[in-house]
Amino acid sequence: MLTITQVNYIREMYFDKGLSVSEIEKRTTHSRNTINKYINLEDFNDKPYTRKKERKSDLIRPFVRQILLDDKHKRKSSAIQPSGSMSVPLRNSRNFAKSENERCEQL
Repeated sequence: MLTITQVNYIREMYFDKGLSVSEIEKRTTHSRNTINKYINLEDFNDKPYTRKKERKSDLIRPFVRQILLDDKHKRKSSAIQPSGSMSVPLRNSRNFAKSENERCEQL
């Protein structure tokens, strides 16, 4: 990644002075792909990270939330196990249940 000064220098040579990409390549020793990248780049801000993959806990989140809310109203302890084919490790579900319980307490 180039610094802003280097990018400005490359863009100045291309747009203001009218030099070709090969001439800029000779003068700056950057590859033509890099030069083309920064010549064509309009937005210099980093793109925000977006999660592409769904978390495993998203499958059991509504189930756990409902159990915690029911327990809050009943004030009974029950050993309810999730039904179906959920393959979430026990430690992850414990941590998730603990965090959801804390969130429910705040409500």
